[in-house]
Order: sequence, then structure tokens, then C-alpha cells
Amino acid sequence: MNAFFLTNLARALRIPVGMLLLLLNRMPSLQVIGSSSDVLVRAPLAQLIKGVFASAAAFGSVHSLAGATTFSATPASPVGYTVGQAASVIFNVTGAPEGKKPKSWTVLGNLPPGTFFSSSPTATSGSTSGTIDVGTSGPTAGNLYLLGTTTGGGTFTFNLTAWEDPNGGGRSGGPWSFTVTVTGGTPTPTPTPTPTPTPTPTPTPIGPTPTPTPSPTPRPTPVPGASGKPINLSVRGAAASGDDTLIAGFVIEGTGTKEVLARVSGPALAPFGVNGLPDPKLRVYNGATLVAENDNWDSGLAPVFDEVGAFGWTAGSKDAAVLLELGPGGYTVTVENGDNSGREAVVEVYDVSKNNDTKFVNLSCRTKLNSNDPVIVGLTLDKTAAVLLRNGGPSLAALGVTGAALDTTLVIFEGTSPIVENDDWEQSLATLFLELGAYGYGSSTKDAALKLETPPNQITVHAKSKGSPGVGIIELYLIDK
Repeated sequence: MNAFFLTNLARALRIPVGMLLLLLNRMPSLQVIGSSSDVLVRAPLAQLIKGVFASAAAFGSVHSLAGATTFSATPASPVGYTVGQAASVIFNVTGAPEGKKPKSWTVLGNLPPGTFFSSSPTATSGSTSGTIDVGTSGPTAGNLYLLGTTTGGGTFTFNLTAWEDPNGGGRSGGPWSFTVTVTGGTPTPTPTPTPTPTPTPTPTPIGPTPTPTPSPTPRPTPVPGASGKPINLSVRGAAASGDDTLIAGFVIEGTGTKEVLARVSGPALAPFGVNGLPDPKLRVYNGATLVAENDNWDSGLAPVFDEVGAFGWTAGSKDAAVLLELGPGGYTVTVENGDNSGREAVVEVYDVSKNNDTKFVNLSCRTKLNSNDPVIVGLTLDKTAAVLLRNGGPSLAALGVTGAALDTTLVIFEGTSPIVENDDWEQSLATLFLELGAYGYGSSTKDAALKLETPPNQITVHAKSKGSPGVGIIELYLIDK
């Protein structure tokens, strides 16, 4: 991240460059950046958070086919063809633990029309997506083939995940991204994903009917019908284990799938003066189910970093990243630190596709709060939008969290000026919690929460624990108007 980038980013955020540097160099941080579009928030975030803590103890027991595994493609990505040309690409892996070869592959994404995947190099038909079992013996063990004759032009990208056992079982490696460009003919439009129904959660009562009390007074007048869409989450913190595991969470809602980039920076933080993890590992879960993991990133993802505005990494560094195609549901990204040193890492989640059919509707992070350095949240919306911001600590005891913060606070800034704050949440917000699918706060807990009609520029949020340090959950909800 160079000075030019920092200066322009600071100007866009309307905060000093020094404050941006604080986000990386001094404080655990959560940043949420959004652009405007309509969104309906009915996400089961309570279930997501409960799943995070219920499965946290098991995270360390999941092993990877990845390790020192290297993805092999012949020819390498990107590969180019002309319309009417026969495609032929061989995929495999090397360097897997115990010399294992994949017994199945999962493929997601877009193929050039006329092409398909098969376990046989002489096949005349095959699969265009899903999980494919491959040969397990001989010189072609583990090979997956892209075959067929291209019939339409365009650029097509898909992701491949290698599995230790048939039917997508056992340990996994990847996913790895591969691009095919076909020239000539008429470009083929990207197919529209088949809609997947999203169940609507049933609200659970959280206690007695709350007594209305005044909510924080919003500064701007809201624009009817306007709301925002978050596209980025990043959090910096110590990557320890157990209750101190560094976790970022997000909920996807809608139909079809969304392309998501998840990263964990460790060595890449050195230029910012941060003593980061020397070799972090990243894992993505859907509930307690492992979706993907990565140890050392594939430098083929560098163009995606540029596309979403993520700061660059050095090729060959031991940072971790995956590019995924994810359907609706709740997901968590966890950091395995290897040596359990508690050194720092930055976890980031980016909405790469930015399609309106499928959206991030909630973003959150679980981290250690203290009374000195706040967790800093940055929020950008290009239209006025109502948001609910929460800093939960005491309420986490009901979810089985040990060491939770006993008293939390929120302070909202516009530029460098504080505009509203909250120490103990107001029970008039209890109904809103229900409407948004947020887990409930106890009627007398010292959690912090407020509803804010944001101005059409950037705000920052400072989240702290009063008194003793403790675990907290910082959340952003978008309120559909």
C-alpha cells in the first residue's frame, strides 16, 4: 500500500491518513465498506454466532490436504483458444501429504460453451460443475481433464478443489482459480444461476415486552427507500486459540451464488510495522462444516486483489487466501496461527462479484476488546441508510462464551468529531433486534447498541470494553426502509 493509495483512500473516507494507519498499525480493527442498493435483512445471525462458538474448539482438529500442496495445470492459467478449437487441460496436485493424489474434484464457475470435465482423457462428454471422481492408480492418478470443442467466445473463470476421497470426502486442497479465454465468434453471456430458496428464520422472543425509551437522535434526514450493501470486511487482531480465536463472520442472502475472496495477512503486514504471524492458515466454515482452507496463497489471485482494492502481497509469501463461489448462508473465517504465539493477523472478506441477486446482509467480527485501544469500524454508504450497530459482550454469556466483556461501549464519529455514543443499550431496540434476526440482549445487560441514520459519507465506530478486557462481537445490520 503506497502513499498515493493511502492519500486517496483517506480523501475518500474523509478521515486523516494517520487514522487509516492506526487501523493497521496500532489497533485491532474492523472495517466495513459498502455501496448502495436495496437489501432485505432477515439473516439468522444468531445461529451463525452460536455456531462460531459451538464449533470453535473443533477448528484446530481439521487437517488439510493443502499443506505444501501445489496445484498443477497443463497448460497453465490463463489458457487461450479460438472458437471451434478443441480444449485439453490436465489438472492435478503435487506435494500433498504422504504423496496422496486426489480421488475427486469439485468444480464451480463458468466453462466455455462446448467444454466439460472428465476423469478420462478420451471422453466425449462429461460434467460442467459439481464433484467428479477421478482415477486412483497409474500415471494418470488424480488427473481431471477439461475437454470438448469451444463453441462461444468470452473469458471464463472457474474454481477447482481437490479431495482426498471420492465424492468430495476427506481432506481438501484449494480452491484454485483457472481462466480460459476464447476468441472469435459471439461472446457467450454468463449464465444466470438457478435460484435457491432461502428459508426465512422464525424470530424467537427475547424476554418481556420492552419499555420504549428514546433512541439516539439521528443527525441526517433519511432518504426513503435507500439502503446500503456491504462489500468488504477486515479485522485485525491477535490470532490465538480457543476463546481467543480470531474470527470474522458474514451472512449471504439471496439466490444463486456469490464470488467471495477471503484473505489472512501475516508476513504481508511487515511493511506496516506489524509483527504478523509468520505463516497463517485460513479456514472457511459454513456452520461446523469446513468449506475451504489455504496455507500459502496462489499468486494467480493477485489480479483479484487489484480488482477489489486489496493491498498487494509479495509473490511466494506465506500469507493465505482463497477465492470461493458461495451460496446463501452463514460463514466464518478463522485463523490458525501454527505456533499459537498470539501474534497478529488481518482477516479480510471481499464481495468480488457484487451482484445484486445475492448479497452480504450482515458482517461481524469476534475479537478481544479492551478499555484502551478501541476496535475501529469504518462504514461507507453512497446513500443515506439506516443501520444498526452493536457491540455485544455481557450477552455472550448466554451463548456459552467464557471471558466475555462485562460492559461495552460504542462511539460514532463523522470525520474526527463524535456525533453519538452509547454505553448501555436502550430496550426500545429489542423489537428491531427481532426484526433483523439478531440474537437478543438481556433486559439489564451492559451491551451497547444504537440505530443510526448515516449521512451519505463515511463514519467511523469505536468499540471498547469498559474495565477488564473481554471477548466481544461487533456487528453491522442494514435496515431495509
